[in-house]
Amino acid sequence: MMKLLLVKFLILISVNSFADLNDVQNSIENNHIVDTIDKNLSQGIRESLKNDIRNKKIVFLGEADHFFHEKYSYRLAFIKELLKNGYYNIYAELGATDGMMVNLYLETGDESFLKKVGLYGFKYGSPLRFKNNAFVSEQVRYFKELRALKLKYPKLKYADFDLDMVPGNFYLEYDEMKGRIDVTRFIEKNTEFAKVMRFIELSKNSENKQLYINLSYKIAQELKEVGIKNVKNYKEFLHLIKVFKDSLYFRVESRKKPFRWSIYHWREKRMFEIMEYEFQKKNSAEKYIFLGHNGHLTKTDAKNRNGDRYTTWDTIGAWITKRAPSDVFAIWSFIGRGEHSGHGCQNGGSCEIKLIKGTLEERLFEINSSDGIYFRNNSVIKRNENIIKTVVNGYEVTSGKYGDVADAFYFIPEVNDLTR
Repeated sequence: MMKLLLVKFLILISVNSFADLNDVQNSIENNHIVDTIDKNLSQGIRESLKNDIRNKKIVFLGEADHFFHEKYSYRLAFIKELLKNGYYNIYAELGATDGMMVNLYLETGDESFLKKVGLYGFKYGSPLRFKNNAFVSEQVRYFKELRALKLKYPKLKYADFDLDMVPGNFYLEYDEMKGRIDVTRFIEKNTEFAKVMRFIELSKNSENKQLYINLSYKIAQELKEVGIKNVKNYKEFLHLIKVFKDSLYFRVESRKKPFRWSIYHWREKRMFEIMEYEFQKKNSAEKYIFLGHNGHLTKTDAKNRNGDRYTTWDTIGAWITKRAPSDVFAIWSFIGRGEHSGHGCQNGGSCEIKLIKGTLEERLFEINSSDGIYFRNNSVIKRNENIIKTVVNGYEVTSGKYGDVADAFYFIPEVNDLTR
């Protein structure tokens, strides 16, 4: 008897969940805007977006995966519209010093600056050249598009909120910065500052860079506290040493076995510090675009009523939203099926993304299997967020507080792998 009741109970839960997903699907089907997924948004989305971002200073453009071709069209289409509305500061999920090189490229059009991005193949002291892979090819084409937009919108600035995944171009900034800081004066009057410089120089050719950079930062931090902090550019100098130090640490720790999520929690907190530094340099009227994974650009870290949380750590998106809760408008993207590279693929190759039964993506694909769709978060999604599941990186199913993580969503039904 008890077994029969349990079976009936489970069937009832399953039927109710199915019915609730039908409600979500119906609400989206009746309230979405179709898009052709090219480099210009449809008129309907442009009009909706203009209304959505009124009185907002920060827009998140989230992505469910990094390594697919259509991501760049999606980004550029929204960036174009946001630039028209005065959102000139772009912050992306790329390393802080890598981002400085990208910004120099946008300012000058000199492609050698892109070749100084660590993630694209730069190694200090080696000839400048790009890695020969599709990811770099896609990125370079994308930045050429941004360069064209920079010429149209001169106020456009590019920076990044993450650690450098392939640290090394700090040395370029350091070499250049030595000419801007009155180094001779401090070396003559302060032997401790001379130690900072010496340890950085020693780290360049050392297999234990982390040791020397840690020592240089420790001394530099102590000097800041006794008066050197008023020197022009010293605050930037200290910030870059810290980012480099933290980037080296993350690179070593993230490669250790067994895999540990805790190091990724630690990395996210470094994003808070990077953006704290960046926000201090801006005036209160500035507008921002943030580009990155949905898992970073969540408006809330809260759990849903089932106790499920989209990420297991506090995110940069929620940190920003807490600082300015009425200023953020978040857009997430979802993908249906196709090919991609990176996460979830063996040996760094490409692999297939399949529609997964019971997920929101499966329902969105039923609504439109050929065009992109844009839809606002709504009361039906909020009411049924407990039974919604979405796909991360093309293979991992997750739950969360979908009624609050983003304000709008953009679905791409078919994706292609990165191309050279």
